Amino acid sequence: MVNMLSTVNGFTQTIATPVWGTISDRQKKRKYLLIPLIIIPSLIYPFFSIVSIPILLILIRGTTSFFQSGFQPITLAMASEKNDKNLNTISKELSFVNISTSTGMFLSKILLSILLISISIRASFIWLFIISLVSVIPIFFIKEKEKKCTRNDSKNLIKKLFPIIENPKPIKENGMWAIYLSAFFRQMGTTGALASLTIFMKENIGMSNSLAVGITSINPISQIISQIFSILLIKKIGDKNCNIWGIIQSGISLFIFAMAKNFFMIVIAYSILGLAYGIYINGTVTYISRNTEKNRRAEMMGMLRSFRSMGIIIGPIFSGIIIQYSYTLMFLILGAMITLSSILVFLFANNNGMEVKNVKI
Repeated sequence: MVNMLSTVNGFTQTIATPVWGTISDRQKKRKYLLIPLIIIPSLIYPFFSIVSIPILLILIRGTTSFFQSGFQPITLAMASEKNDKNLNTISKELSFVNISTSTGMFLSKILLSILLISISIRASFIWLFIISLVSVIPIFFIKEKEKKCTRNDSKNLIKKLFPIIENPKPIKENGMWAIYLSAFFRQMGTTGALASLTIFMKENIGMSNSLAVGITSINPISQIISQIFSILLIKKIGDKNCNIWGIIQSGISLFIFAMAKNFFMIVIAYSILGLAYGIYINGTVTYISRNTEKNRRAEMMGMLRSFRSMGIIIGPIFSGIIIQYSYTLMFLILGAMITLSSILVFLFANNNGMEVKNVKI
């Protein structure tokens, strides 16, 4: 049932994220679309506390995922519109969005731990409902200029919702397809490894349940640190190189997991993985923003989330098959797959429009 909920979440995001991005690109102001994307899932949260029928849980999870999937591509598109092509400005704005997301992930783990100690699991959903609903308030303080709306006059509903089918130009230009394909492989590898990591830490390292779960908080902390650092790194070496280095570093973390024999090696690997994500995601969204026109930007941000969601679905299945032979083999194969995917970006992505000098590729 838990795996089914994860699969539904990943599948829904794969389909819905680019759709919300497309809808956002056609609005004069994106921020008003964020309001229902926050309020509707918030209103659904209390139902988790009263529903006990498995099929209804799956339907509720799918519904919340459908609306939640639109938030990230829209906010990233909004942040990128302050200065379309300036590398320094656009990377800083996008980094702030990602830093706030990672901070929220870290605080949510702490909050959830406190709630589960104090109250029941069902009652905790009421608190999540309140916190989520309050988060709509800052939307009204966002200052956003009206933009020119785009229209898709296609009579085919699928082409209206997925303009990439009729006009795949953005994904073909500047090696964007390599960015998306490498995102899929990286997410497939990291999600596949992390799906079995708790069991690996308990069975092979001998950690307790509480310690194995507690270590996961290292990841968002490392993400916050690396995302702050990535602002300077992108300015120094460029967004493409940050993407490549983030992918390689992610692969290295899995190699360390493969060699891990004690608690300290697990901590090192987890820290490196978190640091890698911050550098990778900020380099990636900056690259996409600079190489995509405003009227397709949220759609293309949604495409990134869509490719990553496909990796989330396939990764645990792939790793589960390899684990039947060896945990070490699983980490090595997934680490190699991630590392090799950086070659796609190195060979096919370019840096057109980059306003930074002396960037070595």
